[in-house]
Amino acid sequence: MKRTRLEALTTLLLLAFVVMPHSYGQPNEDVAPMLPNGSNMLAYLNCGTAQSAYQEHGVRIALTHGESRVSSAPEAPFSGEAADADRVEFSVNGLQAGFPYVLAFTWFDANGEGREQSVQFKTGDEWETVLPHAKPLAFHGDRPTWARVLLPIPARFIQDGSLSVAFVREAGESIGVNELWLLGSEPIDVRKRVLIVTGDDWTG
Repeated sequence: MKRTRLEALTTLLLLAFVVMPHSYGQPNEDVAPMLPNGSNMLAYLNCGTAQSAYQEHGVRIALTHGESRVSSAPEAPFSGEAADADRVEFSVNGLQAGFPYVLAFTWFDANGEGREQSVQFKTGDEWETVLPHAKPLAFHGDRPTWARVLLPIPARFIQDGSLSVAFVREAGESIGVNELWLLGSEPIDVRKRVLIVTGDDWTG
């Protein structure tokens, strides 16, 4: 696994602030109240039905490995999960080079089976772990509940306008993920700046 120190730090900071209880179902104006500044929702996938309920600018999320399962918890705001014994995979298509993207997802160990899961992105023919194994849950009122996680997508993982994502079982009897979003923003215009020091400013 190869990650820059900046990517690792960014991931830890995002997890520290955005792993939280989830409290909504279908995407709407309130779907992601903790969006990064300047970001917009480009696509949303309900993993329980494997149907994209929201798509913008040709971006689409599709389940490519695993099966959709109806939720056994009727009070949950999502209809189910995409699940498998070992790994669940998705493709995200319609991405543009140079645009910063963020992958958001909801996951939950609803049956308390001791799940631990990791996340991988694909580059070339190799899968690279971008989120080490973690328990797919948060806590609210001292009780376990579903959690939402945001992961920045380094540009090197976007190949021919597509991103391949895998959720991998590390512990427990199965792997599951409930919802996926793709967030995007306009490219940042990085410009060189020149500092001009005049005689009046010079203290040397």
